[in-house]
Amino acid sequence: MAKQRHVEPHNKPSLEEMQNALKRSGYLLESRLESIMNSRGFFVEANSVYPDPHTGKSRELDLLGVTLVAIDKPSTDRLWVSLVIECMNNAQPVVFITKKSENPFSYMDSIKLVGVPPTIEVAGSTQMLYDMLKLEAFHHYCGSRIATQYCSFTSLTRQGKADWIAIHDENHHDALSKLCAATEYNVINHYKTWDHINARIFYPIVVLQGELFETHAEDSSGTLFQSQHVQYQKYEIVGKEIKIYRIDVVTETFFPNFLTMLREEVTRIALRAHENLDSIRDAVAKSKPSLAGPPPLKPFSLLGL
Repeated sequence: MAKQRHVEPHNKPSLEEMQNALKRSGYLLESRLESIMNSRGFFVEANSVYPDPHTGKSRELDLLGVTLVAIDKPSTDRLWVSLVIECMNNAQPVVFITKKSENPFSYMDSIKLVGVPPTIEVAGSTQMLYDMLKLEAFHHYCGSRIATQYCSFTSLTRQGKADWIAIHDENHHDALSKLCAATEYNVINHYKTWDHINARIFYPIVVLQGELFETHAEDSSGTLFQSQHVQYQKYEIVGKEIKIYRIDVVTETFFPNFLTMLREEVTRIALRAHENLDSIRDAVAKSKPSLAGPPPLKPFSLLGL
């Protein structure tokens, strides 16, 4: 029998101290977001696991929310929607430095869509699914300001005087990297079926319990604007490839509005697919493998790459 560890009474937190510590953590935030997503028709898996891309060890994702939008209701043609979420209870404000995208086409590789089909045959020529759906007209990644830098704050005492400095918080960095790794794992593991249209779009999201600010890179004075939603673009090396991830950073208070925006967006994607249903179904049929069985398809972006 294991020897019990004796804990001195003064080392035990009071009920109020435990409650305050719990409020400062991200645990309650996860529960609140899970409840909101359940009420919006999402199936939510809390603390789902994925392998660390560097060590292979098991790591946990805070929340994975899944729902679907019908492309053609009488059939099984559908668009699955996955929200890959990390929660942050940031005690100090986080500032994202945004700018106009230097590459107007960078969002194309950021949209994570996997499934069948990758390309469409139209009038004897191959057309990218992205071109057919014309997502550049309404997807929220398109035309938005993006951030590639961010910071938080900590207080230091210098020569007896307290001073605030901007820092690159490692906890924030780890959460963003985890989000990219979890998204990539789920993208690769979305196995396709071959008898109907079956696509899945992934949205990596960070939800902040604390304050979010934005400043414009073009503004040398560093004017700050309180924000509810910014887009952060992160580059990660996966194998020997450089991959781009667009991460929506939203506040907890804005999260319900953000879900409404996503619902409208994926509904429009499904409607665009429905308008081109015959061509897309024909592409699915041509994608069927031999009777030996379907090998896993390589994930593709909306460009069909």
